[in-house]
Amino acid sequence: MSRSTSSKLGSFFSSHHPWLLQHVQRQLHNRADAEDTAAETFCQLLASRIDTEELNQPRAYLATTQTCSNCGALPGLRL
Repeated sequence: MSRSTSSKLGSFFSSHHPWLLQHVQRQLHNRADAEDTAAETFCQLLASRIDTEELNQPRAYLATTQTCSNCGALPGLRL
């Protein structure tokens, strides 16, 4: 991974992780599961190799790709 890509992902994470964590925690009512879910979602993003700068609606993307290994897929979570 190039420094440029790493920097983009770091910036994306810093910008959107707090929102995703809060969003998931409201749905799950469990901080630990929300932290796991947010981390897994960003790992999926990293593995997908999607260019985060091309995401027109990053929060919508994150909300629809989130899964939790302890609680399964989280379909239909509202933005």
